[in-house]
Amino acid sequence: MAPSKEVLIRIYRDMVRTRALDEQLIASLREGKNPGSWHSGIGQEAIVAAVATLRPDDYCGYTHRGCYVWVTKGIPMREILAEFYGKASGCCKGKGGTHIASLEHGIFGRSGTQGGHFPLACGQGLAAKFSGKGQVAMVFFGDGCSCRGTLHESMNMASLWQLPVIWMCENNGYAMAVPQAKSTTLTDVAELAHGYSTPSVVVDVKRQGKDITVVATGYCVTLSLQAATELAKEGIEVEVVDPRTLEPLDLGTILGSVEKTGRLLVADEDAVRCGVASEICFQVQEQAFKALKAPVGRVGNLNVPVPYSPVLEREVLPSAKKIAAGIRQVMAYKA
Repeated sequence: MAPSKEVLIRIYRDMVRTRALDEQLIASLREGKNPGSWHSGIGQEAIVAAVATLRPDDYCGYTHRGCYVWVTKGIPMREILAEFYGKASGCCKGKGGTHIASLEHGIFGRSGTQGGHFPLACGQGLAAKFSGKGQVAMVFFGDGCSCRGTLHESMNMASLWQLPVIWMCENNGYAMAVPQAKSTTLTDVAELAHGYSTPSVVVDVKRQGKDITVVATGYCVTLSLQAATELAKEGIEVEVVDPRTLEPLDLGTILGSVEKTGRLLVADEDAVRCGVASEICFQVQEQAFKALKAPVGRVGNLNVPVPYSPVLEREVLPSAKKIAAGIRQVMAYKA
C-alpha cells in the first residue's frame, strides 16, 4: 500500500530535521562545545522512511549513526541536544550521550560494542509476540556488522521462535574504512537471511520492467518512477534501478538489468558532461555493448550554472517530463 500524503510529508520533514541535527552536532564538536563524540550519518537520511512505518509502540534498535531513529520515533529535539551536551534536561539526564534510550518510544539504547543490540531485538520481539498487540521490533545495522556472530545467533533465534523482528541493513559499502569486498564474499548482505528461512529484500531495483533500464540517482529516482508510471500507459515497461551508492557502484545490478532490457538511460542531477551519468554510460558500453539494442541516453542538468529563479531553475534541472522524453528517444531507435 502506497503511503499517504501525510506520511510522505512527515518522512520529508524528519529527513530534514535529522540532517539539521547531524550538521549541528558536527559543528558543535568542531567548536569544542560537545564533550563527547559523533558518528555522522549524512547521506543516509532516507532510513527515516523505514522508521516512519513503525507504530508508536513498536521497538527500534539503532546503529552508532542512529539519530534518525530518535527523531522519527518522536524524542523531542531539545532533549536529544541536551543529552549530547551532558545536561540534566537530556532524554537520559545527560548520562547516555550517543547511547540514547527512551523506553516510552521503544528505544532501549545501544551496546558499546558493534552488534550488541541484536540479542536485544530478539528480547523485544519475544515481548511483542507475548503481548499479542501486533508490535514489531526493527533493528538497524551496517554492512560491517553483518559478520558479527551476534547477528547470526539472533537471526537464527528469531527464525526458530518466529519472532516479529525486522532486520534492516544500511549498506553504505564500508565498515568505517573497510570496503565490503574486504570483509565478506557476499554481494548482497540480504543473502544472509536465506540461511535462517527469513524473507529478504534488496533495495535497488525500484520498479521492474522489460523494455528499458533507467539508472537514477538521488531525487531522479522519484522523477524516473513518475516517468515510468506515465510511460506504462503507452505500453513501455521501464525498469528503474537506484544504485544506492556511487562508490562502490553496484555495477552488477545495472549490467544485469541492461542484459535483460537491452536499453539504458541514466538520469542524474549533475551536468551531463563529465558527470556520474557519463561514467555509468561508459561502464555499460564497455562491459555490455553486445547486449545494447540502442545507444544509451542521458538526462541531467544543462551545462550552465543553476539559476536562482525557480522558473529558470526548472528549465535547467531534470524533470519527469524530460526523463520520459529521453526514454522515448532511446525506445525509438531502429538499428
